[in-house]
Amino acid sequence: MPTVPSVDESYAALRSEGQSFREWVEATGHETLIELGQPEETSYEDSCLTDAKQS
Repeated sequence: MPTVPSVDESYAALRSEGQSFREWVEATGHETLIELGQPEETSYEDSCLTDAKQS
């Protein structure tokens, strides 16, 4: 299921002038909406999670 922020941001950036959200979703297609909802890769590392034995 696409995340609301990524779909919302894409709608704002990619829609045609005067195009409703429903019209944009229908024109965008299922596959693209799924891609928009995929999480982005991150290099985030939480030092608290690296070694559970330290706690």
